[in-house]
Amino acid sequence: MYKPTSSKWFGNYKNQYHGKLKLFCFPYAGAGASIFRNWPNQLSDVDVIPIQLPGRENRYNEPPELDMHNLAKKIGICIKPYLEEPFVFFGHSMGALISFELTRFIRREFNILPRLLIISACRAPQCKKSEPLSCLPTKDFLKKVEDLNGTSNQILNNPDLIQLIEPILRKDFYLCETYKYQKESPLECPITVYGGAHDSVSSEEELSLWSKHTSNTFEKKIFPGGHFYFLDNICFMKILNERLDGLVKL
Repeated sequence: MYKPTSSKWFGNYKNQYHGKLKLFCFPYAGAGASIFRNWPNQLSDVDVIPIQLPGRENRYNEPPELDMHNLAKKIGICIKPYLEEPFVFFGHSMGALISFELTRFIRREFNILPRLLIISACRAPQCKKSEPLSCLPTKDFLKKVEDLNGTSNQILNNPDLIQLIEPILRKDFYLCETYKYQKESPLECPITVYGGAHDSVSSEEELSLWSKHTSNTFEKKIFPGGHFYFLDNICFMKILNERLDGLVKL
């Protein structure tokens, strides 16, 4: 059994790797693998493997990747040895786009698919893009970030922390804003989509359009809350646990 402990792409947070299913997790813009640090204690029979992107946390000194397709290729080549056992991809917002393009990459290159692709708070890739944020002046940019309610006031009110996080946020937004969706045949794996009822970034209609990207089953679940509905959400973790438990028992 492959245990991803050595690669810089994995944030491992003391996971013991004894589960029957691997859950690769992809963070939202500006975030690192640590946002998933508590998940191993909340999910049963699942090995939680958060993906650590360059430019943050222990990879702070590395330049962020600015091309979505190149990023998917780099991750795909790295994690290929760990895909011989059942696995699932989970991505939130930017992480959802990364996991989608990664899924398409490993299908093309390795003829491998996850048991399930879980998309969280991300409009379908064929949808019209929103107004670019990465080029806004600092004051306007930070106001947009604050409106998303995913960055604590402790950070937003600390000039030193803002100086650290603003560049990576801008580059992550740029990564998504310059992403060019290319048509391919629908994926043969199921897709599950989660979202927040009051998400100002991705509407329920835009979430539903993910159904066009699978020839397998599609399901959607909307939770109370906004774009970051899933943070510290007991109900979400319960639903996720049940969904993954169903795959473990297959």
